[in-house]
Amino acid sequence: MDVDPQAHRIGLTMVAPPDVSWDELADGQILTGKVVRMEKYGAFVDIGAERPGLLHVREMGKGYIRHPSDIVKDGEEIEVRIVKVDPQKRQIDLTMNLNMSIRELREEEEEEEPFLSPMEIAFRDAQKGTQRRKRPNDHRKIKRNQRELEDIFQRTLNQR
Repeated sequence: MDVDPQAHRIGLTMVAPPDVSWDELADGQILTGKVVRMEKYGAFVDIGAERPGLLHVREMGKGYIRHPSDIVKDGEEIEVRIVKVDPQKRQIDLTMNLNMSIRELREEEEEEEPFLSPMEIAFRDAQKGTQRRKRPNDHRKIKRNQRELEDIFQRTLNQR
């Protein structure tokens, strides 16, 4: 409810406030939540915050997990730990690894190599000055192409 006596206004809403505010969420906090949505990359868990948190498949257990439905079911109550809260992006990252400390979880995240796009790889190679090595057959092809181009050029000049 919002009251503004100078403007003679009262603001009301039918939307209930979240059970947990962004200020109450902290890294390492263990909460119980309900799985509300499943995607191929993870499950969204309602922990009472403004938005559900993401439980990524890599945070569901050790080893390869083909689909989140192999571990959790839609509507299931599960216990999760908050890995990271980002109020600006309005994102909550969750894990089912309750025994690991936050420091261990962050170190595990840092160990993962970042995904590089093909453009980033090419740019890094260009900065290093690396060049693609040519195979011996490539030299023959290059010389043959140069001879063909010179022949075309000469015929063009002779026609004038």
